Amino acid sequence: MKLKFFLLAALVITLSCSTSDDSPTQVNSNNNNSPSNNNNNNNNTNDPGTFDVAYQGNFVNAAHNTSGVAKINTDNTILRLENFNSENGPVLELYLITDLTAQNYISLGELQGLDGNFDYTLPNNGIDFSNYKYVIVWCVEFSVNFGYAELQAN
Repeated sequence: MKLKFFLLAALVITLSCSTSDDSPTQVNSNNNNSPSNNNNNNNNTNDPGTFDVAYQGNFVNAAHNTSGVAKINTDNTILRLENFNSENGPVLELYLITDLTAQNYISLGELQGLDGNFDYTLPNNGIDFSNYKYVIVWCVEFSVNFGYAELQAN
């Protein structure tokens, strides 16, 4: 009986995220952002307001359905997710990454929500968006890319 329960639990976890041996390496550990420190607007019925955009990209699916738009303001201080939607998973974080392997990343903290508009404060260390040109929803527990947006200059 214990073996059947274990196999069922393993199947449920596997369906949430697929496993990968590629573990990312965080290159910027100076992250003062916890979800409680971010300006959180998780009600998708609210107007996200005006936002002077320097970079933006549309989310595309990877391992799970993910949609919406990622925008970075002209001061490079806020990353905004608009009309964002993602499937749930264990320990989902939002990263800025250099490529889709997510080996080099800057963590913006845990995902604030799965549906709506959200603001993340960017670290004050002069992020080079020609290098960190992707925003990714990353399943930390299983090293899985749920979905990503490629940032392009406006």
